[in-house]
Amino acid sequence: MFMFSGERKFHIKLRFSLLAHRLMLEEYPHSAVLMTGEGDGHWLFEADVVNYVGISRFILGLFDEIEVLENEGLRSFLRSKIERMKLR
Repeated sequence: MFMFSGERKFHIKLRFSLLAHRLMLEEYPHSAVLMTGEGDGHWLFEADVVNYVGISRFILGLFDEIEVLENEGLRSFLRSKIERMKLR
């Protein structure tokens, strides 16, 4: 989905607000099959990714609209990106 390939995959689970859900569908229409409505205006997104680059760009751009529910590696990757942004 994010145009990366690799052999090792990482399972991620995120909670999207309605805004994040709509933007994900606009930017990545194929993501529709990876989302499930929660009924309270939120959506669960579950996918396997080969790296965190594509999804982290999306998360950081909408940090108030997305919650990382599963994958400590993704959380660490995001923390590292945020620390580097602080130094600039």
